[in-house]
Amino acid sequence: MNELKPEPQTVALRVTFNGVDHLGVAETDRSLLENIEAMNLPIRSSCWRGLCGSCRVELASGELQPDKHIIDGGYVLSCSSQLASDAHVIVSY
Repeated sequence: MNELKPEPQTVALRVTFNGVDHLGVAETDRSLLENIEAMNLPIRSSCWRGLCGSCRVELASGELQPDKHIIDGGYVLSCSSQLASDAHVIVSY
């Protein structure tokens, strides 16, 4: 039997990069990193497993599923975090 795959949920994503806001739509079944890359914004990444910390971004507002990927000071590892709501993240280097 051919099972239908459910449509991914979408949420609004605002990414502040170098002081400029970029607005987009994020899919909740993709990582935050994948969603930022889909917006054609440059973001550092290396291991894609939540180990190196190079993809760290600040979660200014919004919720993740699950919350366990929040690290010190409101920062999250974008490669291993998925959004559960509309969100605003700040990418700074």
